[in-house]
Amino acid sequence: MAAAPSHEGVATSVAGMAEGGTLPVVLPERLDTAAAPALKHLIEQARAQAGAGRAGLDASAVTYIGGLCLQLLLASGCAVIAPSEKVREAFSLFGVSEVVADLLAPSKEQ
Repeated sequence: MAAAPSHEGVATSVAGMAEGGTLPVVLPERLDTAAAPALKHLIEQARAQAGAGRAGLDASAVTYIGGLCLQLLLASGCAVIAPSEKVREAFSLFGVSEVVADLLAPSKEQ
C-alpha cells in the first residue's frame, strides 16, 4: 500500500486493485483549499497505478469539500465511490449532480 504525500495533515492511502479494475483511494475527511495539492497528487498516483483500469475515489468519510477539491474530483474522471452526504450536497450545490451521475456510486449510507 502506497501512502500519498501529506499536505497540511492530509494523507491517505492507495489500496490494492479491487474487482472490476477499480483502484479504490480513500479520501480524507476534509478536502479544503489547503488539501488540493495533495488531492491532485493522490489522483495522479491512483490513475497511474490503475493503468487501463478506472481509479475509484472512496468519498464515504468526507465531511467537508471545498470548490477547488470538487473541481479536481470532477476533472479527474474517476468514479466517486460511496459519496458521503456532504459530497452529494456539494455536487448539488454546485449544480453538477445530474452531470456527474455516472461518476457516482451508491452511498454506504443508503
